[in-house]
Amino acid sequence: MMTIIEFFKFITNWEPTEYQTKLLLELVSQDSKKILICAGRRTGKTMICAIYVMYICFESKESKRILLFGVEDQKTGESPLYDWIKRFFKLHPEYCNEVLDMDKTLGIPFKRGFETKNGSVVIAKNAVEAKIRGQGANIVLVDEAGQLKEDILYNAMDTKEGLDSKFIVLSTPPNMKSHIFWKWANEPAKYKFESFNWSEEDTSWFSKEDLEWKKANYSPQRYKTEVQGVGLLPHERTYFLNVDECIEESATVLEDTVNIVPVGTDRSHINVMIDWGISPCPTVVGVVEKLGSRFRVLQYEEYIMELPEEFIPKLAEVIHSFDRIEEKPRVYADSKPIKFRGWLEKYHVTVDYVDFLQHKELMFAQLQDIFKTGHIRIPDKFEKLIEQLKKYHPHKRTGDDYIDCLAGCCYQPQVPLGKHEHGRAMAIPNQGGWSY
Repeated sequence: MMTIIEFFKFITNWEPTEYQTKLLLELVSQDSKKILICAGRRTGKTMICAIYVMYICFESKESKRILLFGVEDQKTGESPLYDWIKRFFKLHPEYCNEVLDMDKTLGIPFKRGFETKNGSVVIAKNAVEAKIRGQGANIVLVDEAGQLKEDILYNAMDTKEGLDSKFIVLSTPPNMKSHIFWKWANEPAKYKFESFNWSEEDTSWFSKEDLEWKKANYSPQRYKTEVQGVGLLPHERTYFLNVDECIEESATVLEDTVNIVPVGTDRSHINVMIDWGISPCPTVVGVVEKLGSRFRVLQYEEYIMELPEEFIPKLAEVIHSFDRIEEKPRVYADSKPIKFRGWLEKYHVTVDYVDFLQHKELMFAQLQDIFKTGHIRIPDKFEKLIEQLKKYHPHKRTGDDYIDCLAGCCYQPQVPLGKHEHGRAMAIPNQGGWSY
């Protein structure tokens, strides 16, 4: 039987760094029950945990039930953690012989987990609260914990079974001080975690030139969280990171920067979001082009009018200006006030009405991640939107209508919007509805 350090060398053909060695030894220690890993992006935290899972499955004398919770990629349907495990099976196919159920075509374990001949079971789950409840395991691993709702993390912790069970969480630092992962990382002893932290600056696979470029081009907040793996202090914290980096000159073409193709191509889609207002508050309309996971703001309009008949014709004209032969824009609108429902349909606009209060938390969390990754471009002429983005905080009650529209345009629900988990979605009868 190999030690975990020997196993790391065998699996990767690399020598572990000092911090990797310390973490690997802690993971197999019988004394460690709660482990927290807070580190920069692409510094190996997920890979190390994948190696630990492989070690427990194939080198441990005892069989274990292991639950892996992560944020699934929308294209592959798998979390980065389980993807690493599948990579190691491809590199070392001899371990496939120790698994009971295999994908015969690919020669790797099935998508949602596997069971070994020695009785260990690995179950991979998307980190959605409904899928976490009712599970139970000796080892619980939560990847990208900083992106998840607090209730999900608490529910994941409750899935531990037995006195010797382990709870392991890992993430790049979240941007919110109120997030429970930030609290755990900031005071690990208080919450009884063994804590590990490292930076891209501690690794050998990021060149000095790479780090210097990031330091020159990233905002200080982004460099601190994504590169150094350190949480932000209160005076450094903003809700939407990298707003300035996402602003472009209004005349700039985006092809060279984010691969967003020009409006009107068949590879992009147009989304419209309407946030109704009652005078003196305006009705705000946002239009966004979407290509894959990237977005570009195209237009904003606002109407300060009380009665629908005063502005709905103009609004319908704006929406129809983005019609294409093969596809019309997808139009979303807040389901309240009710008096606005049905008006746009008179002008041949199909509208999906969303209970915005039920969806807002998840909408904003996704928008926050879009800014964090820099997958959006905002022309500098949209000054009011930019101002709201820079001033926004989670407890703000007014002055976020432009952000509401942007969040609605970029929203990609994790489950169909009609499901109970994220509140209600409504459509006018015979006028279409959600088609997820």
